Amino acid sequence: MKVCIAFLAAAQVMSCCVGATSNQTLTDRQKLIKEHREFIIRTGGYVIKPDPGNRAVVIANAQSRIPTKTFRRALGYLRFAAKINFDLRDVPTVNEPYAKMVQDTNAAVLVIVVDKKDSSAPIVLSPDERWCIVNVAALAFDNPGDVVLQARFRAALVRAICYSCGGGSSKNKAVPTAPLSGGVGDYDRLLPESIAPDQVSFMSAYLLELGSRPITRVTYEVACQEGWAAAPTNKIQQAVWNRVHSIPDKPIKIEFDPKKDK
Repeated sequence: MKVCIAFLAAAQVMSCCVGATSNQTLTDRQKLIKEHREFIIRTGGYVIKPDPGNRAVVIANAQSRIPTKTFRRALGYLRFAAKINFDLRDVPTVNEPYAKMVQDTNAAVLVIVVDKKDSSAPIVLSPDERWCIVNVAALAFDNPGDVVLQARFRAALVRAICYSCGGGSSKNKAVPTAPLSGGVGDYDRLLPESIAPDQVSFMSAYLLELGSRPITRVTYEVACQEGWAAAPTNKIQQAVWNRVHSIPDKPIKIEFDPKKDK
């Protein structure tokens, strides 16, 4: 079972704080962080229910310029918002035909991340063969700093996943798949964590046809109550486990009333 306490801290705090307005005070943000920390302690964080045979959208990372935490931030958001089953893995190299990689990984959709200067296209799609490529080198065409490049990459990764998983269009204009008229530089105005509800619906239906079901994500406390939680892996989960499985100190007593039993 995939245990996601770290994912909770990243995805939940990110989803609340990334869109914070510039006039939000430090106290407000500290309050949000405190509330989420208390949530983790109370519930054990989020976990994903095992679903054997569920195909994943595989992210094959063949570059080293973008750190793993940047991948996890984007994928954590999409797990939270669209319930997509992701499998992030590092690969030493990628070779054509990419369709064979799709078969070898048993991916519903394969997203390949490379850092190649021989291409100026940030995203290349092949819907028929169910793969797409995100090229970091193309996003770094103007030698931006790390912060800008990572923001562009998050936008490109979410944009590529939406397009390759059936969520390329939306009635909402402020989405990661919005049309770009100014080239790669326009990635700086995209908001990665802003997919629309209709895109979620489109992607869910599209991926279901490819054998990828939406993930079931609940708190560890609920998983314990439903009986499928894995054994605790830390002190927080152990405390939740003990509380759910403990015998009540004051069990409910129901006394027999002969007058009502007629």
